[in-house]
Amino acid sequence: MARQLALLGLLAVSAAHAQLICSFETPEECALAKGSGARTEVVAQHATHGTKALQAVFPGNEKDSWPGVSFRPNPQLLLEKDQLVFDVFNPGSAPVQLSWRIDDANGKRIFGGTKIKPGAQTADLYLKTLGDQLALDRLTQIYLYVRCPRQDATLFFDRFRVQNFADDFVPLTHQETGPIVVPGPDDQARGYQLFARHWLDLVFPSSRPQPGETAVKLDAFATPGEAEPLVFSVLALKELAAAQVTASDLVAPSGARIPASAFSIYPVRCLDKRVTYSSKEFIRDLPVLLERRTSVTIPADTAKRFWLDLRVPADAVPGTYTGQATFVANGVPAATVPIRVRVLPFSLPEPADRFFGEYYQGPRLATGPEEERAFLERDMRDM
Repeated sequence: MARQLALLGLLAVSAAHAQLICSFETPEECALAKGSGARTEVVAQHATHGTKALQAVFPGNEKDSWPGVSFRPNPQLLLEKDQLVFDVFNPGSAPVQLSWRIDDANGKRIFGGTKIKPGAQTADLYLKTLGDQLALDRLTQIYLYVRCPRQDATLFFDRFRVQNFADDFVPLTHQETGPIVVPGPDDQARGYQLFARHWLDLVFPSSRPQPGETAVKLDAFATPGEAEPLVFSVLALKELAAAQVTASDLVAPSGARIPASAFSIYPVRCLDKRVTYSSKEFIRDLPVLLERRTSVTIPADTAKRFWLDLRVPADAVPGTYTGQATFVANGVPAATVPIRVRVLPFSLPEPADRFFGEYYQGPRLATGPEEERAFLERDMRDM
């Protein structure tokens, strides 16, 4: 099936949204940054905005030292955007660990840092998080320093600016490029079109039924005790309010039954997600979340997937079970989708030599031990 993600936007667009604070072109801008243990000079090398940049040499010392540059912008500028961003150039052959300390007039301090690889890059401080921990409107300095350098390290700084977090990202938007099935008269009359594709094949809000997808039936097999997804999608030809899916009992010819309660039914929610952790590109409206929601509103000209999670009872009798799923929304006729599930005559053993887990970085936004414990308990329950 021919589908693609289209690149919409240019990195240069983000520059239009940034507000420049300092690029060392005027005496007033140069006065915002002063060396404190570091030797600083405004030079004509490695400028990224205008013709000048700030060269900072952090002298090595056998004794522990913290040479740095004290940057003192107008605090009010930091309240208007999400991020403080600046350009850095490392002329050396080895990375330099740049640290920073942010001070406010109340005596609070926040520490952070990043590794500056050889060559040019940008560094950013996420101001929204900092605003929860210190008084940004009373900020006294941002101290950029190298911790305990044993030999000289040189960095060039330029283009200090504030911008919104989203301004630095480029959206990738899904576009259907293959043939689509045009809604027929019956679809037009009821206000929607049903289609189904494999659960590993994504359905975006902009997805459209393609040939072979509109004869919707849900067919699966599973072992007793196993969970298996069944999915189908609805293309709303007009806004559909209170849209929901229900499932019937599944019944075998022998009279054996899998109750409707074995299904958990979720509308699939789409979110904007980065391509990778470090990428500046993100996929718009990527289907990623199964919502615990009874019904949803589907806007006109929008595709919505429904995920039926079937947990076959551990004592299910082997055989072929049939039933149906029903889609209904306010003001439109209901539609039924046949379900066929084959329960296999064996069970899968639980692996005893595997540990399954997930990434978790802890309650990073907690402000004290009590809140940290509450956040931790909440997160563990959620997992």
